[in-house]
Amino acid sequence: MPCYYKNRQHGMALLPWTFGGLTLVISLLRFMFRMHETPKYLLGKRQDAKVVQVIEEIAAYNGKTTWLTLEHFQELDAQLEASGHSSTQETADQAIKRRKLDVLKPAKLKGLFNTPKIAYSTTLMILLWCMIGMAYPLYNSFIPIYLENKGLKSGSSSIDTTYRNYAIQAVCVIPASIIGSFTIDMRYMGRKGTGTIACICTGGFLFLYTQATTQSAVLGFSCAVAFFQNLVYGLLYSYTPELSPAPIRGTGDGLVALFIRLSGLMAPIIAAYVGLDTDAPIWISAALFVVAGFVFMLLPYETRGRASS
Repeated sequence: MPCYYKNRQHGMALLPWTFGGLTLVISLLRFMFRMHETPKYLLGKRQDAKVVQVIEEIAAYNGKTTWLTLEHFQELDAQLEASGHSSTQETADQAIKRRKLDVLKPAKLKGLFNTPKIAYSTTLMILLWCMIGMAYPLYNSFIPIYLENKGLKSGSSSIDTTYRNYAIQAVCVIPASIIGSFTIDMRYMGRKGTGTIACICTGGFLFLYTQATTQSAVLGFSCAVAFFQNLVYGLLYSYTPELSPAPIRGTGDGLVALFIRLSGLMAPIIAAYVGLDTDAPIWISAALFVVAGFVFMLLPYETRGRASS
């Protein structure tokens, strides 16, 4: 069915309404689940009695008991006052501001490069995030266009077919994280092995995608790409914090997040330069994923079965 101008405008108007409606429903679902306030937040607000109450309720829900009582906090307050350090010297707001500013201290960043091995690990993780941060949007940001172009070549380029394939592809990502949660703890796989295989498979299926000439092949390869891409991202988000020392783990996550956003900005520039009517952006994306797979093999730490430090 052809998409007339009036219908197209109507569809574009419905899109934000749909997203807005889903967001509203999800936000309202928050009131259906009763959750306790975090003890850390309550402690920062000097609400010691509520801290004890929350801990007791959580313990009771899990069929346990806790040794923590309000007297413990009162005893600590008395010790602080006796030593000349009042527990009320710093307000909660002041403590929050101090913690926010602590992140900007050079010592935090230096800790990520403190030893040659840690520096090597941090550098490789930044490189991984940069490559994947560029490769991912090079393909995913323009999926409808690629699917439409493939449809033109194979004789089926309708809007319905394009977005049907897009929806099927989106469903295929769901099992990826579930399977990945098992492979990362397998003896001969671990984090590094899972990352290597997932990245190389993503690149391989992207290469095959460029050669697809039938609708079945286009759909099959795009689903495989979606599956392994989601596995790569799920692994990166869980593996990256494990490679940073615990006291500066947030700094490490923030550093790689900076580089992934910066590298992601290059994707539309590359796509605009080489053109979306060719397979060049997909070839570049595939090559980056394959190289990232080999970088995974070079990481010095395999955290499978090890406690955080």
